[in-house]
Amino acid sequence: MSFRLRGEGAVRKPEFTVQDVGDRDATHAIVKNVEAWVDKRATLQEVPGYDFNLMRPGNALEGPAIVWTPITTLVVAPGQVATVDEFKNLIIARSDAAAERQYTTAASGVARG
Repeated sequence: MSFRLRGEGAVRKPEFTVQDVGDRDATHAIVKNVEAWVDKRATLQEVPGYDFNLMRPGNALEGPAIVWTPITTLVVAPGQVATVDEFKNLIIARSDAAAERQYTTAASGVARG
């Protein structure tokens, strides 16, 4: 016995909301500190746990840290920085790469005459 199904339908184009980027301080989103294994340090360590729903665009945090979202748990390792962008994506990058990206973005906004 076999079945074949074919369907067609209209798909709505997603709407993206651009939010204003605020300050980097994300301490307001810490909900609790938890003990977690930190590979780079090969030890259990108390790390901050952040609620992603409380984070705002522009907020940044340095690892080690844990971020709880409605659909997953993200680990920010030591040497990484997690930053919330204007679309409320959490971008995780190496600390030096994040600093370079911030410098490049700031420099590109300089008016050239």
